[in-house]
Amino acid sequence: MNYNFRKAIYSDLDQILNIVKDAKAYLKESGSNQWNGPNGYPNLSDFKLDIDNGNLYVLTDLDKVIGFEALIIGNDKSYQKIDGKWLTNSTNYMSIHRIAISKEYRGKNISKYLIQNAINLAKILNIDALRGDTHQLNVPMQKLFLSQNFKHCGTIELVDTKFDNLRLAFEYKIE
Repeated sequence: MNYNFRKAIYSDLDQILNIVKDAKAYLKESGSNQWNGPNGYPNLSDFKLDIDNGNLYVLTDLDKVIGFEALIIGNDKSYQKIDGKWLTNSTNYMSIHRIAISKEYRGKNISKYLIQNAINLAKILNIDALRGDTHQLNVPMQKLFLSQNFKHCGTIELVDTKFDNLRLAFEYKIE
């Protein structure tokens, strides 16, 4: 294993988009509409914006991208209202979005590795908490959050989409 966690660059995009294509099929097969809506989310422009903003991170094995996640610091407008209660009242949090693993690496704890790297980065940056959300039918992502000691805090509503926009919200308090 020669894993490297780093910020994504434009030359990673083809590999990222291949992972997204497989992830969309995987989600659809598992019965989840997440990432299978009419607007094509997430798409090339989403990932270009993430790279431009310095928010997209990849995990590589040698030169091969095997997973990625967007780590965004600051207020997420979809997280401002929750049917439930966040663990922290802090606005100094990092959101985890657009996380996916190459199909060749599924079942090898790569997603846990990505979450642990997000936690480590948050600690380095003195972030108070990590937040994330997922579709009610995305059971693997729910299990991932819970296995990494995130707490289910309630339900949020995505503000940028009207299609199937309710999500289960999770938070991890950095200590």
